[in-house]
Amino acid sequence: MYTGHLRILVAAAMLLLSWTAGRPATVSVNSAVIDNVGLNEPFFRFGDNLIFDQTGMCMKGFVNVSVEGFAGKRLFCMVEPIVNGSMMADRSGSCNAVYAFAPSSSSYSGNVAFALPYQWAGLSMNSKVNDDLDLKIQVTILDMTSDNPVLAEKIIAIDNTNTQVDPNRVATDGLGSMLGALFGCGDGSITCTSCDGTGLCPFCDGDGFIDPSMCRKCSAHPGICRRCHSKGEEEVEIRESGGWIF
Repeated sequence: MYTGHLRILVAAAMLLLSWTAGRPATVSVNSAVIDNVGLNEPFFRFGDNLIFDQTGMCMKGFVNVSVEGFAGKRLFCMVEPIVNGSMMADRSGSCNAVYAFAPSSSSYSGNVAFALPYQWAGLSMNSKVNDDLDLKIQVTILDMTSDNPVLAEKIIAIDNTNTQVDPNRVATDGLGSMLGALFGCGDGSITCTSCDGTGLCPFCDGDGFIDPSMCRKCSAHPGICRRCHSKGEEEVEIRESGGWIF
């Protein structure tokens, strides 16, 4: 006696599935938060060529995005600072930090972590993140396999409403970064003999960052040199001609 009800439920489910499958893919940038500071965070940036860089002193945070219809697709979140109404540039070109992410479901909402160099925001080592700044970030979500790669774009003001830095966390993370820099292994370092200091995979010139399937050499860490792990330098042990120095 439930046959009629079952048919109605199945028909409704089929209608829902067909409607979901037919919906256009949509992407939106919802918000951004600065919640920490850091030191020498690695990141990719777009210029005339793909560049791998380090932030120096930086603000760290995340962008919240909503993505419909791109489950498992490798997308990119590009963050660009706007200071006093102007986009920023340095000797390497436009100031932008690019981070890859892949939505885990067809209806996805999540955070993409980013780091923004202090110098890009007009800050110094003595500046505080919550100083009164005319700072905005332009967030762009990109699909690099599309003829029209820009999926969404939004300009977000960075102010006291979205700056939530915990001093205790800053102290802990900052100490870890400094100790890592001071007490690395080895006695010295030289320019990486594999990537010539670029930090990029020498087999694909970093293009694996855009499409990890194109280079099996860097598939574990797309676009990054396997020898120096993006540092651009490799550590060496020093010895005198008569023997090792201990």
